[in-house]
Amino acid sequence: MTEVARIINLKMKKIKVTKEQESDFLYQSDCAVIVEAFKHFGYEITEDQAREMWERNSDTMCASWLMLPSLGSEEDNYEAIFAECQSFFEEIEDV
Repeated sequence: MTEVARIINLKMKKIKVTKEQESDFLYQSDCAVIVEAFKHFGYEITEDQAREMWERNSDTMCASWLMLPSLGSEEDNYEAIFAECQSFFEEIEDV
């Protein structure tokens, strides 16, 4: 205990940081939209892949999670999402 805490007679409490659960992820619905955007362009991705790409995209703007585009039409939104993510994936051959 520090001298300052001792002087003002504070009792220091311990904490345990809980591990984030998948259900705790605040932007799960955004991931579903990203999956749909890719499906619109003929790509099959998982929500985990969508999350990874959007986190990386957000990181390029020094943000923890950027809001998804809201351009009016679903088509325009899908195009914007796909364009934002294009540099974070490469197409692979089916095995």
